[in-house]
Amino acid sequence: MTWTNPLTLLRHGWTRHWDSDRPIRTVVSNLPFEDLKKREQPNRRYEGNAIKTNKYRLWSFIPMNLFEQFHRMANIYFVGLAILNFVPVVNAFQPEVALIPICVILALTAVKDGWEDFRRYQTDQQLNNMPCFIFSR
Repeated sequence: MTWTNPLTLLRHGWTRHWDSDRPIRTVVSNLPFEDLKKREQPNRRYEGNAIKTNKYRLWSFIPMNLFEQFHRMANIYFVGLAILNFVPVVNAFQPEVALIPICVILALTAVKDGWEDFRRYQTDQQLNNMPCFIFSR
């Protein structure tokens, strides 16, 4: 059983449907192929319908989180103050003490963002693993 998206037919025009130069996405029902391995499935190249709302991956958490945190003007301001404290003419107190507040703020915000993203991941897993009805003829 083969199904072609009607929007694809309209987008490419009815004349293009028969043109073999430009392939149209054709989705084949997986029901007759349930016993095949994953790499032998006819729809293996298409994205699944799993819900993914988390922002971070394990390997990209720190760079992406720092990038998002430095979009806040307050964080840039405190980093600027910490950098100015390392200049001997301008420093008001010990330079290392100026780093403590910004490091604590960045660490607490990163922990909060990581926890929220982990909770989103858990919710996604609950939704993706819910039982559902499968329509078959």
